[in-house]
Amino acid sequence: MPAPVSAAGAKDGGGAGYVTSDLGEGELTLRARGGKLYRLKWPAGERDLRRALPAGTYEVRGYRVVRRDAMGERWFISCTAGHGVYREIAVKAGEETKVRIDPAVRVSASANARGGERKVGLAIQGEPRPGLPKERRIGLSVYRGSERIPIEYRVLDSQDAVVAKGALKYG
Repeated sequence: MPAPVSAAGAKDGGGAGYVTSDLGEGELTLRARGGKLYRLKWPAGERDLRRALPAGTYEVRGYRVVRRDAMGERWFISCTAGHGVYREIAVKAGEETKVRIDPAVRVSASANARGGERKVGLAIQGEPRPGLPKERRIGLSVYRGSERIPIEYRVLDSQDAVVAKGALKYG
């Protein structure tokens, strides 16, 4: 279970560095070199965006980007890194390190038919990291409130008739 990290408070000389992010409302999950996990949270409307962590190198293991719709319903994407190092950040004592996260969702699709069989491929990912092998990219789930929602798809033919449809399974 990641250790929660909230606002940093007054700067101290205790060897801590400070992490900020451009997420707005959301959170980052970081893993220290020794394996300890930290969850850095940024609630809506919080003024102090600094989060204090011991100086060191951390892996970004995941993030959540929270947004609210016109009715105030909370939606978020939850992105988790696969195996291997997704991205590293260095936290230096007394300094601020800003972690920039691209909140966009990328969808790539493919479909083909051969011999009466249809194959549909769909990949949904969070922040892109060009050049990373597939197993080191970051996967994504979509939530409304606290419920993970299914991602539905439809494949249309040239006359816009539905030839295949379904819901993706996460994982």
